[in-house]
Amino acid sequence: MVAAHKGDLAAAQTAGMHTAYVRVPEEDYLGEGFGKVGEIKFDIEADGFEDLCNKLEVY
Repeated sequence: MVAAHKGDLAAAQTAGMHTAYVRVPEEDYLGEGFGKVGEIKFDIEADGFEDLCNKLEVY
C-alpha cells in the first residue's frame, strides 16, 4: 500500500500488507485517528512520487 499518512500504513501493516510511505510537504495530522503511530519502519520511504518511482524502478 502506498500512502502519505503513517496511520493508514500502520493499519495496512497490521493487515499484512507491504507499505510505501511518501513524504509530502503538508503536515500529517491524520494519524491522530489511529492513536500513537510512533516509529514504524515501512518497506519503502520516498520524498515524493518521483522518488518512489525511482526506488521501485518504474519509469
